[in-house]
Amino acid sequence: MATLVVSESPSQQQAADSDAERWREAARLRNEHPDYVIIWLARTRQFRAYPLRQARRAEALTAATAADLADQIRRAHQGRR
Repeated sequence: MATLVVSESPSQQQAADSDAERWREAARLRNEHPDYVIIWLARTRQFRAYPLRQARRAEALTAATAADLADQIRRAHQGRR
């Protein structure tokens, strides 16, 4: 019986590692901002945050980096005060 070995290319492995890191960053942001649902959208390479309180869809926040999304969340909190 022959065994087929499929290996990922280095770029595929790097992309998978990058996505895994982004998911960890999203989890960290969820811990820091429990009043938001925060996800990593691998297909579009963006983080997205949705406020848990009643909010219009337009209030969803989108950023390419976790740091940028955290800044947007902080600004949104300041704007509500």
